[in-house]
Amino acid sequence: MFKNIDLRLEDSTLEELKIIKYHNGQTIPNLTEFFSTINGQVDYILDLKAEGIEEEIIGVIKTNNLEDRIIIHTISQNVIKKMYKLAPNLDYALF
Repeated sequence: MFKNIDLRLEDSTLEELKIIKYHNGQTIPNLTEFFSTINGQVDYILDLKAEGIEEEIIGVIKTNNLEDRIIIHTISQNVIKKMYKLAPNLDYALF
């Protein structure tokens, strides 16, 4: 639940989350927006918690040319198996 907002992150759509504004007017970025804001200045560890978004995540990683700058982390064996099948060239962490 967000402060003063009756909304649970895990039950919310991106559209619902975009309504939330920080004190400076910024909104919660999606993954593509986040990567473009940081603009390749750092390496990433992406912690995947949900199943069923693997193809979309791989697409965002490839679109932003981050294959050599990202480690995919998850505690889900199903997620890591599917991700590895889609993109065996990425680095993975399962723990």
